[in-house]
Amino acid sequence: MSETNDELRDHDGRRGGHLITADCPLDCLAFHISAKAFNPLASELPWLLKRRVTVGDVADMQLRRQLRHIRHLGPRRIGEIELILILTGLISAPRDPPGTAAEASRS
Repeated sequence: MSETNDELRDHDGRRGGHLITADCPLDCLAFHISAKAFNPLASELPWLLKRRVTVGDVADMQLRRQLRHIRHLGPRRIGEIELILILTGLISAPRDPPGTAAEASRS
């Protein structure tokens, strides 16, 4: 039995194996990133945004480089989150990886 787009959009994030979209609840990421990356998002973002958090919110925060302000998220965990967002097509891979000469010249 195949699911419709509406079913995927309105799910509660407790199912794995489906396409992750920007409209998915934050809980969808729990199937794809470590608990050390997911738990800080789950505990901090609802408080910061004052509403239900979506994967699109996480993508937007990563694009604006705001995930670094979430407690208990360091470069390694942010990289993990960024990777799943790239793999799902929600963000593009950075042109110049962190620590390269191109990034240093922008600072």
